[in-house]
Amino acid sequence: MKVDFIYRKNTYLKIFSIFLFFLLILQFIRMVSLSNLQKKQVHAYTDQYESLELMTDLKNSSDDLTNMVRLYCLTKDPKYKDYYYEILDIRNGKIPRPLNYSDVYWDLKIADLTPSGDGATASLKSMMLERDFTLKEYSLLQESENRSNDLVLLEVRAINAMQGKFIDTEGNFTIVGAPDPALAQSLVFGKAYMDAKASIMEPIYQFELDVRQRTKVKTESIQKRMNRVVLWGVILSSTLIVLMIYLTFLVMQFIKNKNYENEHLLLNILPPSIAERLKSGEEKITDEYPQASVLFTDIVGFTEKTEEIGPSNMVEILNEIFDIYDELCEEFKVEKVKTIGDSYMAVCGVPIPRADHAIVLADFSLALKEATEQYAKRKNLPISIRIGMTFGKVFAGIIGRKKFIYDIWGDVVNTASRMESTGIPGEIQVTDKMASILEEQFILSAREPIQVKGKGIMHTYILKSRKPEFPLGKIMEIKENNKK
Repeated sequence: MKVDFIYRKNTYLKIFSIFLFFLLILQFIRMVSLSNLQKKQVHAYTDQYESLELMTDLKNSSDDLTNMVRLYCLTKDPKYKDYYYEILDIRNGKIPRPLNYSDVYWDLKIADLTPSGDGATASLKSMMLERDFTLKEYSLLQESENRSNDLVLLEVRAINAMQGKFIDTEGNFTIVGAPDPALAQSLVFGKAYMDAKASIMEPIYQFELDVRQRTKVKTESIQKRMNRVVLWGVILSSTLIVLMIYLTFLVMQFIKNKNYENEHLLLNILPPSIAERLKSGEEKITDEYPQASVLFTDIVGFTEKTEEIGPSNMVEILNEIFDIYDELCEEFKVEKVKTIGDSYMAVCGVPIPRADHAIVLADFSLALKEATEQYAKRKNLPISIRIGMTFGKVFAGIIGRKKFIYDIWGDVVNTASRMESTGIPGEIQVTDKMASILEEQFILSAREPIQVKGKGIMHTYILKSRKPEFPLGKIMEIKENNKK
């Protein structure tokens, strides 16, 4: 990799063209993003409509069954009995589902008006499984259908009573006698029937509330994203336009100070020793470190907290927290690698190897935890973090040519990340091999074995604090004396 600090006199024209290009691209991206978000919003409302339509279908089938069995008990007309079983067969997917199977279908059929033809065969349960219901929503509809099926048993008793068939002790209709319309009517008009009918509607009502609430939350989230796209589009567009207007006035000063600014930029994004190697003309910088300790930390429930307090406030909080972390990195001689969202990654023993990398990073992690707790208490914010650590062989180097970063990689990085993601909020989780190094000076608590993605079952520990006989101040004093 070779850094070119040579600027020509026509640089401002190229930059101006680049800004104009990015401005057009930005507008295009914003339009595409808004279009995609609008499609998602429409899909959310369509999903709600289809979900409620399925709920209405279940309710209508229950009401239609009630109407048919009552008409049969009152009129003794066998066509209502046939309609009753036809409704059941349609709901259970035994016969094809009529096209345009709406709530007026059976009103038309009773009046001997032939509705539309048949469609595909599909049970109500299969239609429910095809929808993207939550587990609770599916359970509510299933519960309503189960209660409706229980009511069918009562209705079938009434139908058989109209035919002179009565239920025996085993639940079969083997007792034959004179038809009993009074019994049949009492079964489908009595209080027990009405109570059972009402119980069918309870989960349907709750299902409707849940679907509407889910849609509301989803569409509000989409609307917030749309607002952010518009806001950031306006901000970035305005920024680019301002930069284009003032570019000719700034470029000469920029050229004059280019060497200083580039060097300062290098020192901001690279360790000093790596920056010097890059400036000296070294093109490929990749090093292997047999022993180094890696740490990951992130804020618990970051996405939910961002939605709760707003993205701008969350960015301000992150800046303040990461500033504290950066100061601790300097204090403990730990190298900050990068941040991704609310995640902060640091390493000890890179790029300058040191034998006590695990001990130093453990002290650093305890300081991170304490500093975060103090910040949360001072700001009165419900913020907690998870921290994960381990050590092992890592590789480090510069990645990229024009937009480069100093990064580390290796299996130990993945393991440290897993220690963070499977950790306990407010605690520091370390691997068993790191615990074996720390146990002399630190208090650790063993966890139950946990399942770790890509690693299987792992034995991990929670780092609590330093042991009283090994305070940090005393350790630092010993190190200073050893240097002397």
